[in-house]
Amino acid sequence: MKRLVFFVVFSLFGQLAVAQDGEIIEAQRRVAIISVGSEQGLQKSDTLWVSDVSDKKDHLVAKATVIALRKRYAAIEAFQYFGAYRLAVGQRVYRVKDLPAPLTAPPQKTSGQTQKPDLTLSDVHQQRLRVFVFAGGVKPLGGLGNAFAESISGGAGVHLAVIPSLPISLSGRYIFLRHAAASQNSLDALGLNKSSSLLQLSATIRPWSRFVMVEVGPAIFQSHETLQDAAATTSSTFYDAGVVAGIGKYFKLNDRFGWMFMVSLHNYFPDIGVRNFVTVDLQLHF
Repeated sequence: MKRLVFFVVFSLFGQLAVAQDGEIIEAQRRVAIISVGSEQGLQKSDTLWVSDVSDKKDHLVAKATVIALRKRYAAIEAFQYFGAYRLAVGQRVYRVKDLPAPLTAPPQKTSGQTQKPDLTLSDVHQQRLRVFVFAGGVKPLGGLGNAFAESISGGAGVHLAVIPSLPISLSGRYIFLRHAAASQNSLDALGLNKSSSLLQLSATIRPWSRFVMVEVGPAIFQSHETLQDAAATTSSTFYDAGVVAGIGKYFKLNDRFGWMFMVSLHNYFPDIGVRNFVTVDLQLHF
């Protein structure tokens, strides 16, 4: 009788374990994609065992937590290792709350899923905070182009996937304005020394990111001028609202690094009229 009870309990427990087990189908160091998701009862807060399973051994590799979830797939990140310091394709995963202690015998492998995963490591990396830096040329247009010549700018920003389908970029740009030849000649004739710069803070969304990436969003522009003559030095600062729109092409080096070529049109609105300029940037994404 005791053997029968033990067999029934063990069978029920084994069915629960197999129902929640999965296999790593893509891996990169601490992060991996597994072949089970919310449809199999997995939750984002779950902790998993990771083990190497074969016909002759069941070797515990790591403990991991679920960091992203889809219906049939999930992303995990290892936080404790028991030997080899990496996750690998083919390793098996089991929920800790289903198996409080690691397995002592290898379970039967279930047949692998053949459909294309709806979650990849690239998706996981894109959803995390990413930093980018950039530098490039500036071409003033219209009235701004009459006063200033081509110059350079540089800056940095962060990329956030608050909504996976609508990424947000927050960036700051400093523009070294260079006076046009006619403007500089007039200043020299009057014995004046004038320096000008623009600081831009922008928040853009990316509504289109297939063959090319399109970004658009509001911005704040700070115009700063310093005028110096033989007697005194004066400075002035103005703040104006504006908008920026750009189009670019992203080139992936790997899941964590890439570079981008971006052309953007910047417009801001002082008390009278509109000022605009174009930037051409090379961006490095980390």
